[in-house]
This record gives sequence, C-alpha cells and structure tokens, in this order.
Amino acid sequence: MECKDTEFVSAIIVAGGSGKRLGRDIRKQYIKLGEYTILGHTLRIFTELAEVCEIIVVVPPEDVAFVRDELLRDELGEYLHSKPISVVAGGAERQDSVRAGIEAINPNSNLVMIHDAARPFAQKSHIRKALQKASECGGAILAVPVKDTLKRCAVGGAVAETVLREGLYAAQTPQVFGVDKIRYAHNWAISQSITVTDDAMLFEQLGYEVALVESSHLNIKITTEEDLLLARLIIEGIHEKH
Repeated sequence: MECKDTEFVSAIIVAGGSGKRLGRDIRKQYIKLGEYTILGHTLRIFTELAEVCEIIVVVPPEDVAFVRDELLRDELGEYLHSKPISVVAGGAERQDSVRAGIEAINPNSNLVMIHDAARPFAQKSHIRKALQKASECGGAILAVPVKDTLKRCAVGGAVAETVLREGLYAAQTPQVFGVDKIRYAHNWAISQSITVTDDAMLFEQLGYEVALVESSHLNIKITTEEDLLLARLIIEGIHEKH
C-alpha cells in the first residue's frame, strides 16, 4: 500500500502530554533520546512510511509555533518536505486533541492512524498490518498479550481477586480507523458526554468491529522515569545493531 487517491491515509500524532509524572520542566515529547527528541523519533517513523499521505501533529496551543517553525526543521531534516505536515492546537484532554486532529485532516482522507507521540518505537511492519486490517473491517489496533498475572485491588490495598490473563491484551497505538466512522464516533462522544482512554473504546461502544494486530512489547509509551531509562536502552541497542 502506498499513498494514493483511492487509499488516502492520514496520521495524527498526539503530542499534548505534560510529562508531569516525569517530574520535569520540559514536556516529555521534547526530551532527547540520543540524537532526536521523543517526538522527533516518532515523526520519523511516519515520514518514512510510504503509505502515509499526510501527518497532523497535535500539540498544546502554546507550543504550535515552536513545533512548526523550529522542532520540525531540526528533527526531520531531509524528511521535512517528504509529505505535508501540519501542526494544530490540541485541547484540555487527549480526546479533545484527537478530535482537533480529525478536524484538520485532508477531505480526501479515508483512513486515519492515531498515534501517541510518546511511543517512538512502533514498528513499520506492525503499522502496515494494522492499516491493512482497518481497510478491510473499518478499525484496527496494535496490542500485546498481557504477560503478568493480574490482581484487582480492593479499597485499602488488599487483593480482591486474581484476573485470568488468557485472552487479555494491552492496547497500544497506532490505532487505525475509517475516517467517517471515527469522526462520527467522536461527535457521538461529545453528544453523550462520554470520555474514553483510547479511540477504540468509542468504536467498541458503537458496535463497530476493531481488529487486533499483535505488536511488540518494545512499543512502549514513555510516561515514567523507568520508561525513559528503558527507552534509552532501546536506542543504544538499535545503534549497536548498526
């Protein structure tokens, strides 16, 4: 699959996180991992994907000029003009930012990938599988099997029950959807005052099919200092292989 009129793919990169759990003055998406920022690593994945026709980066309103005029130039270099890249202002919650990205996509778009900027290690082969699945059934997500035994905690900290992990997966991004359906889903969420933690939840609540594509546990979301340490180890491992 390549970018073409019959399968116009948009990629929304949600980069509105504050990084509070990292306890830093800088937003987590602008922290350096080796040569590039976390956001820069993520953007380079999608600029290199021939299937992606455009990229929309959603950032806090006060960061739009910085990302558009400085970060993109510094981080993407020769990739900067490989495809249209726009920067738009997000909202108070992730769901608001995703909706802002959806509103900015090209009118010709029929598939949209929604990806967390804080996941800089998504593999292109997995993304392509998710694109293919979404084009077949309308929606697809990357996910990994849960490896640990799960415990539900009661009030006070005692174990309430053990949750069987068979058939359980941890959802990742990108999540890929038909544009008309995900736009309708977000508008429906507004009308119903519904808040969700990922976009696939809206699809599920509306009864739309969502295919699961098994991904890699390396596709981590950088949220804590431990995640950042692991990310740096991954980057070092990648450099060693080359």
